Amino acid sequence: MSTCLLFKSSALALGVGTVAQVPVPEALSTYREYGVIGLLILAVIGLWLEATRKERDAQTRRDERDKREEAYRLERDRKDDERTEKFVAAVEHLSRSIAESQTQCGMNQYLLDHLKKPGP
Repeated sequence: MSTCLLFKSSALALGVGTVAQVPVPEALSTYREYGVIGLLILAVIGLWLEATRKERDAQTRRDERDKREEAYRLERDRKDDERTEKFVAAVEHLSRSIAESQTQCGMNQYLLDHLKKPGP
């Protein structure tokens, strides 16, 4: 079976499937009024409308997923910022503690040096 014939038969099957969804009296009256070409045109229009509806629904789902992902990213970034701020605060506290310890050690060394000197 050639590719062209395969595509034609699958298109015909889709058209017949679409026409099969139309109630019988409407299909018969459409057939009587427009003929086979009219039915095929209606089938193509029906398929196009269905595809458009499905694409719109898919786009809506993608938009909702993107919104959820963006909210997740914002929350993750906020938590990362909080962790960074806590870490920086801890490092600053440690730095102050070290500076204070060095100051106290320097003062203690000064007092020890004066105590070791013999009095006047």
